[in-house]
Amino acid sequence: MAHYCVTKREALERALHEAQARILEGITNAEQERYFDPSPTLGELRSNDGDQPLQGNHALPPRGYPIEVKRLAVQMADAGKPSPEICEAILAAHGKTLGVSNLGRQVRRWRVALQDG
Repeated sequence: MAHYCVTKREALERALHEAQARILEGITNAEQERYFDPSPTLGELRSNDGDQPLQGNHALPPRGYPIEVKRLAVQMADAGKPSPEICEAILAAHGKTLGVSNLGRQVRRWRVALQDG
């Protein structure tokens, strides 16, 4: 009897991959594009009450922060503003903010993204 070293994670990943492959085989190219679209609308999502779609057809809000907020945070950091002040400015501009402890790392990422973009 052979013993195969397959972890549960590997088995689940394989099962998911095979299930996704079967789904993609049966749909058109346009449907595949919608399948991989990262921004579904509320009308495409199903509620917990059977097959009734959620009301409205509004796009879900994007995750993260708008480019203007990222630029503001980088400019403030470059000007030597303290982290709590930068977090307050992000909150005022966007309605949510990062934790002060995460701000330095995130501003470095945003700086690189702004330079590359």
